[in-house]
Amino acid sequence: MADKATEKPDVVRGDALGVLKQVRAGGLVHELNEELEKVVAGVRETGKAGTVTLKINIAPIKPGSTALNVGGEVTAKIPRPAHDASIFFATTNNTLQRTDPRQMNMELD
Repeated sequence: MADKATEKPDVVRGDALGVLKQVRAGGLVHELNEELEKVVAGVRETGKAGTVTLKINIAPIKPGSTALNVGGEVTAKIPRPAHDASIFFATTNNTLQRTDPRQMNMELD
């Protein structure tokens, strides 16, 4: 086993965070941080749960190679505030209107 004095500076052993910081020159971690902030803001605003998912992709450059492509994807489910809906009625022509076409109008003069 190599001692610290002879290790190469680009060697990363057992340090997942160290590897992630190097993916896309730090871009993956930057994206992760941005999405995390958005989810936290959404959770605080709505009181609903949200999620941030980090998927790490690792593939060989070519079969049998020790060189690997390491990338990743960040996805987020940001809770959104509920929006009020409006009630409409469908007509026989499949259009929408605010009053029930089956209801008679009452003249209140």
